[in-house]
Amino acid sequence: MKYLYSIFFLLCTYVVAGQEAVQDKDKLSQSRLNSLGDEALLHEYNIFYGDSIAQEKIARTYLERGRKEGDTIKMARGYDRLARIFHPEKNIRFADSILEISKNQRHKFYPAMGYLLKAYSYNKIDDFENFYLNIEKGYNKAKELDNLSLQVYASSNLVYYKSIWGDPAHALTFQKNIHKLILSDSFKQRMINEARKTKRFDLDSMYRIEKSISYQNLVHCYIYLRKLDSARLYNKNLRETVIDFEQNFLDRFISWSQATQMEIEYFDGNYEYVIELGESFLKNDSISKKYYKKDLLLYLGLAQYQKGNRKRGVNNLLKVDSIFSSHGMKDFFPYERLVYEKLIEHSKGNNDIETQVKFLNKLVIVDSVLKSRYAFFESKFIKQFETPALLAAKDEQIKYLEYQNAKPNPLIWVVLALLSTSLLLLWYYKRRQAVYRKRFLQLQQRLNTPSQVRSLQESSKKIELSQDVIAHILKQLERFEKQQRFTNPDISLRFLAKKFNTNTNYLSRVINLKMEKNFSQYLNELRIDYIIEELNENSMARKYTIKALAEECGYTNAVSFSRAFYTKTGMKPSYYVENLKKSTA
Repeated sequence: MKYLYSIFFLLCTYVVAGQEAVQDKDKLSQSRLNSLGDEALLHEYNIFYGDSIAQEKIARTYLERGRKEGDTIKMARGYDRLARIFHPEKNIRFADSILEISKNQRHKFYPAMGYLLKAYSYNKIDDFENFYLNIEKGYNKAKELDNLSLQVYASSNLVYYKSIWGDPAHALTFQKNIHKLILSDSFKQRMINEARKTKRFDLDSMYRIEKSISYQNLVHCYIYLRKLDSARLYNKNLRETVIDFEQNFLDRFISWSQATQMEIEYFDGNYEYVIELGESFLKNDSISKKYYKKDLLLYLGLAQYQKGNRKRGVNNLLKVDSIFSSHGMKDFFPYERLVYEKLIEHSKGNNDIETQVKFLNKLVIVDSVLKSRYAFFESKFIKQFETPALLAAKDEQIKYLEYQNAKPNPLIWVVLALLSTSLLLLWYYKRRQAVYRKRFLQLQQRLNTPSQVRSLQESSKKIELSQDVIAHILKQLERFEKQQRFTNPDISLRFLAKKFNTNTNYLSRVINLKMEKNFSQYLNELRIDYIIEELNENSMARKYTIKALAEECGYTNAVSFSRAFYTKTGMKPSYYVENLKKSTA
């Protein structure tokens, strides 16, 4: 699974990168450690990086000093160091100690760092939900206490996973704001201000690491939005930024970039280039092979399969399957499902029932993992981490036309005319409000009524296309709807036909038959149904402006959105939102 290179790991270790200090065991006598000042003791801890026994002795010396002095923050720093050097379960207990002793503190690092340390350890044992919940808590606490460095770290993780399991378009908006902040003149100064005055680290290197991880996130968001040219551009920017990094960091970033390059080219249909890259990266002991062998094999196998070299493709996909199995089939990204789709397709073509059943069983496992992940994000949707500008704007009201009193006129007939008109408009307004209210109640009732699903099997008999073509398009449409790709404002019939590997005529005919509407109507209804569901399930969405709601579901302006909303529901979106607020108050 192609994770980001964790900045948290870097924050923990970069202070010692490049040091050539000799680890002299004689320096570990208790009398010597007791004689060192606080910062010298922490520096000693860094020198012994990788030697958990030495580091434990140093950390406990620092912790005991904090206890004797009654210094809560010093104790938190001691537990902080202990929470980095053992197995994850023990590290979590030390992180809990940080949270317990600092829960009433308003320090710039504690208790926020306690949550992030817990998240790091939960990630080590593949406990995604606890990992994510602690990242979320760490972000909130860092934001509350205005620690920009920890906010940027935590938000990078939130964006990364939201782009996969949530809404990549909003993840991209959030990440662009983070990137703008990192590039600002004030960011480096904030990093200096937030570090302890005596802490030793290479500011320029840390800054470039932050920027590199931001590039990773931008690449990732653009891939999930299928804006692959932009993904290529930022992947290139990433490589240019890390080119003179220390070797270990350079290897990890470059290997991520190379695996990602294969991913971009695969989804852009450049299968021959993917094969060329994969065979090159897998040759000898390349850094990509060292860190991302599974991803290289995955995209190489998929590309070979697509180009007709199914034997070699299947062999590489079987290697990926063995890697999944060796890790207990516990964690997956959505794109990794493709491995079993192709293996099932291949065994089906060979009429190999036994192998087909084997991989169907594995696909069920993959789907159960993906389903639980999607379910988690639906219940814990991270709207609170959206760009502040989205929530700061006041609710835009699209008000109904009301009669406004004209300037005073001495002529009595004008007054009477205005009064008559006012009464007429008032009657019209009240009548329309009653109609809208009735439509609102009908819509809410329909939302609570299970919808009837049309039989696609019956429909397919009425169209003059092969069953395979119809089945392929219907499957792609189902995936398109499930992944909510209709929220992409660039979606068009031609764009979608290209992504489905079909033509606009076939796609249009299948949509007309299946949905009994044209493509434009189909797209509009998907978007409006999506935003209605979002408004009902997410109270934060009811605070959005009409323009923000439009962008949320794929429109580029509020006018088009309002028109489509009215066509679908018979009421303006502003009216619906206001009544929804009242009904849920």
